[in-house]
Amino acid sequence: MLRPAYPEYGNGLPGSGPRPRNGADTALPSSASLSSPPHANSDNMSGSSAVSPTYLDTDETSVDSIAAKPAVPSWPELQGHEAAFRHAGWQHRRNLIHEALLHGPVSEATRIRFDKCGSNAWLVQAADDPTRVKVRANRCRCRWCQPCMTERCRVVQANVRDACVGKDLRFLTLTLKASDDPLSTTVARLRGGFRKLRLSKQFRDWFRGGVYFLEVKLGSGSGRWHPHLHLLFEGGYIPHELIKRAWLEITGDSSIVWITRIRDSGHAAGYISKYAAKPIPSQLVHDSARLREAMEALHGVRMFNVFGNWIDLHLSDEPRSDVEWVPLMRLDEAITRALVGDRYCQRLIDSLCGGVTDRPFGLDWDDTS
Repeated sequence: MLRPAYPEYGNGLPGSGPRPRNGADTALPSSASLSSPPHANSDNMSGSSAVSPTYLDTDETSVDSIAAKPAVPSWPELQGHEAAFRHAGWQHRRNLIHEALLHGPVSEATRIRFDKCGSNAWLVQAADDPTRVKVRANRCRCRWCQPCMTERCRVVQANVRDACVGKDLRFLTLTLKASDDPLSTTVARLRGGFRKLRLSKQFRDWFRGGVYFLEVKLGSGSGRWHPHLHLLFEGGYIPHELIKRAWLEITGDSSIVWITRIRDSGHAAGYISKYAAKPIPSQLVHDSARLREAMEALHGVRMFNVFGNWIDLHLSDEPRSDVEWVPLMRLDEAITRALVGDRYCQRLIDSLCGGVTDRPFGLDWDDTS
């Protein structure tokens, strides 16, 4: 095993440096001491932009809180399980979704990517700033993978926020009355109803362009499907009663809509983009029959999209980065070193787990796929 270049961070032998407890002993290596740590070979590394990690296990999380408080797995649990960093906090739900995927409509390649999400994890360091270290690993980008969807949410949020600048915007929610119809029928009816509304002579000049997000919910108490369509659109004032009557006429049984003008486009982009991170309610994961129905019904269905004169907006395009990232070491190697007392690796792992209050490393996730 490689030895660290800096004796003050431990000599890599058991007992050479105790693991600091969370919240204690928070002095971190200086920029100078981080400038030339031991580097591993650079096999399988590829350049791409960073996306921050999230380990959330909640169905009602605002975008503003997404970066807060990652789950902290214990160090022994991490040894030999590098993906635990990526999936801590939702591992039980992940196992249930994995089981549903075995019987769902997804391809074998998708299942394999889901299984390997978080694998081949490396610590990489910015060439121009040695205090910037992040994790680069495989990502599955599956819509049922919580960390991947949370990362996508951040990207979508940034792109929507840029598109909102200088525009007169409104927020609209369209709902359907909860019914016993299959989810596939309900979703198709909701999307078709919006298209009919948007293209009608009465409203097409008001819906100049925008973005929509599909949210699948279960009716409170009834357990019946109750999907919503959340829209952020560019257009003029629409009286609430007018659009309410129009929606009832189109659907035949649903008149509940909510519409308001946007005064803070940045906040609005964050609010609506959160739906990109939660395709289904959390309680659905524990109902295997309903979960499989959702997977079947939503297979191939866009959960969010643009329309009108926003058609050229690519919501999922990740921002480009000119930063050159240099391989530092494999994540599992850093975990092994930390467990035997390597102080340098202990600092890195504690910073990654969120156990250090002052975090100069700026650890992020990225992908090698």
